[in-house]
Formats: sequence, C-alpha cells, structure tokens
Amino acid sequence: MYPGMLNMTSHELPLQKPRTVGNIMTLVWIMLVFVCMVCHASADDPRPSMDLSGKIPDFCQTDPAGKFPDKGGDFCAPVSVSNSFLYLSKSGYPKLRPAAATDKDAQIKLIHRLASKDFMDTIEKDGTSPPRLMAGVQRSVGDAGYEIVRLEQQGWKESTKTFPRTAEVPSLEWMKTGLSAPRGAVWLNVGWYAANAETKEFQRKGGHWVTLVGYGKDRSGKDDPLTLQIHDPAPRTGMKPLTQWIKLSSLDQGTLQRTTGNDEVRRREAKGFYTMQGEMKLKTGADTAILDAAVILQLK
Repeated sequence: MYPGMLNMTSHELPLQKPRTVGNIMTLVWIMLVFVCMVCHASADDPRPSMDLSGKIPDFCQTDPAGKFPDKGGDFCAPVSVSNSFLYLSKSGYPKLRPAAATDKDAQIKLIHRLASKDFMDTIEKDGTSPPRLMAGVQRSVGDAGYEIVRLEQQGWKESTKTFPRTAEVPSLEWMKTGLSAPRGAVWLNVGWYAANAETKEFQRKGGHWVTLVGYGKDRSGKDDPLTLQIHDPAPRTGMKPLTQWIKLSSLDQGTLQRTTGNDEVRRREAKGFYTMQGEMKLKTGADTAILDAAVILQLK
C-alpha cells in the first residue's frame, strides 16, 4: 500500500473505475487487430517444408493416349496446370475435373481444353506465355463457378496490363506461400540457357513449364530451404510419374539474354535469379536451367 492509505477507513478507499462501453470496444478492437495480424502472418509466412508429390498427378505431355497436336510437344503448360487442377478437384473443387470414367480420361479432356484457343491458345502460339497460362487458368476457374483469391506472376518473361508481374526476379518465399496456402497451386517456367563462362552471359534457347509439388527437404528428408520438388511433364523424365528434387542456386553475376516474339533482344542482370540443378533434366542443347518465372494461384 502507498503511504497515506494506511490510515484510510474502508469508505475512504479509492473506488475502481467501472469498465465502460468505450473500454470494452477498445479491447475488442485490440483483439481484432491481433487476429488480423496472425492471419496476415500465416498467409505471408510459408510452412518450413511441404510435400504434395503423392497427391498431385504427373502426366507426360507426349502420352500417346492424349492424341495431342504435334504429339504434345508444346503442351507443357496445359499439362502442368492440369496436374494441379486434378489435385484441387479432390480438395473441394470437383467441378475443375471434367466428367470422365477415369482420372486419366478426365485429365486428357482438361489438357485439350486448357490448350485450346479460348483458354491458353497453346496450339496456335506453339507454346504458352505466363499471361496466356493465367488467362486459361482464370477462365477455367470461372467456368467451373469458383472464385480466385490470388493469381500472380513473377519473373522476366512476358506480362500484360491484365496479368502484370509483381516482381522481375522470382522470389522463393513468394512461391512457397503460393503452395502452402490453402487451395493453392504453383507453376514454374524454366528457361533453357547456353552459358558463356568467359563473358558470364546466359543466352535463352527455349522454355518449359513444370508443376511445383513440394519444397524444404531434400530426397533424404534433410531440411533444405533451397530444395524444390517438381513434376516435369517432359518425356525426358519418363512416361511414369517421377518426383524430382531440384536444388536452387542463386546467381551473383552475369547477364540474361532472350529474344522476344517480336525478335527484340532483351537483356538484364542475372543477379538474384536461381539456377535449377540437382535432378533437373536439361533439354538437349542447354547448359543451364534458370527459373525465369512463376505463377501462383489461390482459390477462395
């Protein structure tokens, strides 16, 4: 007790101020702010590791059963997206899966639809840019009656006003948040490059889409924040499902160079971009695989 309070009678003791409506509202506001902060942190901070390789399909883009145009040579994007859609169809979004007797038949129908002119326009364009992949994803989700929370891209590939990039160098943490988010999916655009050791120049020779299915641990199960798991639709990985563990390594120097569809040459600093090593199977003629871009999706 403070000096002076010892001689007070009971009726002279200071009364505790009653809790007012204002006090209660302040407490409620503080609690709401705290909840929002926790939710925001959980959305922005990915799990340390994740492995969906046993749940996400791994379809080969040249599977003869698909009867794809040009034997599926340019179908890496629609196949990669279809892998994720089949997984999401069993995770609360059944309308993403076309009606068919088997999952394989359903995925083949889905791949044809995604590659068509009204979706990704893969056939006419001999491949799929990030904006056209995103357009196909957006329309597919909308046609199925679902809503999109996030559909974003990062990287130095093409972008449009409708589908702008949020960064030119793909962020590893951003990709992890995409896969670890509830109802999320991530697709990676791999660039095939010829590397010049003397000039430190990387000349892009082509590109490829794969499905991200996990991260954070190597094949032995050891924690490794620079390891990704992918499902690669290319026939060089085989016709049967095969999860590959990819080791990322950040470039600290050099120049990236690519030729656009308008025959314009684009160059930019390579620093910050990731090379994809480990079990990554390179396309014939390429010295290096570099993570050029990525697209993330989160459904409502």
